Amino acid sequence: MTIGINGYEAVISRFGRDPKTGLPRRVGSGEYCFELLVNLNKIDKKNQYIIFLPKAPTVDLPNSSDNWHYKVIGPRRFWTLFALSIEFLFRRSRVDIFFSPAHYLPIFLPVKSAVSVLDISYIHFPKLFKKKDLYQLKNWTAYSVKKASKVLTISHASKGDIIKTYGLPESKVVVAYPGIREISNLKSQISNMDKIKKKYGIEGDYILFVGTLQPRKNIVRLIQAFAELKTQNSKIKNKDIELIIVGKKGWLYEEILEAPKKFGIEDRVKFLDFVSDEDLP
Repeated sequence: MTIGINGYEAVISRFGRDPKTGLPRRVGSGEYCFELLVNLNKIDKKNQYIIFLPKAPTVDLPNSSDNWHYKVIGPRRFWTLFALSIEFLFRRSRVDIFFSPAHYLPIFLPVKSAVSVLDISYIHFPKLFKKKDLYQLKNWTAYSVKKASKVLTISHASKGDIIKTYGLPESKVVVAYPGIREISNLKSQISNMDKIKKKYGIEGDYILFVGTLQPRKNIVRLIQAFAELKTQNSKIKNKDIELIIVGKKGWLYEEILEAPKKFGIEDRVKFLDFVSDEDLP
């Protein structure tokens, strides 16, 4: 069987590239797509794979092999909907099944397909999204889940939401929990904790949050809760405990950055922006 995969999210990031490694700063769906590709390459040597990309594969993606191939196509604008559609319309590539580990499928796709929809928070909280992103998520996702043979999601809560919102049969939506990244040299990293904490200016104990700075992450409420913990909980009231927030600025993040001052704990909250995969564990 030849399986085609939409690899766009693995090589393109809205947060640019790490200046040290030159790799995309993958978060969320980008990390999900990347890890799926890496691990499918490890576990399946039987099927043939064609990974469709808008640009050359990054150096951390699996090397091409007898059963693992990359195909770079353009143009990049509306790439999944149109560039991939043209690819399949003119039968330049032939696959038996197509998988998109993002919300969207090509408009023209002559084979069975699967699509991943991690959640539909854009339906429940539309005001937390930029208008352009909201339009794409609402309209292109609706088209894709109805076209797909299977829809993958990461929780039973999201499965229920997807079935109810799009009127899909229960058998069409499959829950596949995200895996846990394999961490190399963890023991050596733990032994360097003091060095890593000094690098990021962290002193003493801390609570860690990792995620893009955007409204739907509920970070303002987290900061408020931390403020109350520091003022009302006698066990940690006088401890030098910090709230460390790791994440790139996404959108509508101004209220998040202002929250520590609002709740009177600006000296106990530290925003670290992007932290490398090497230091994060």
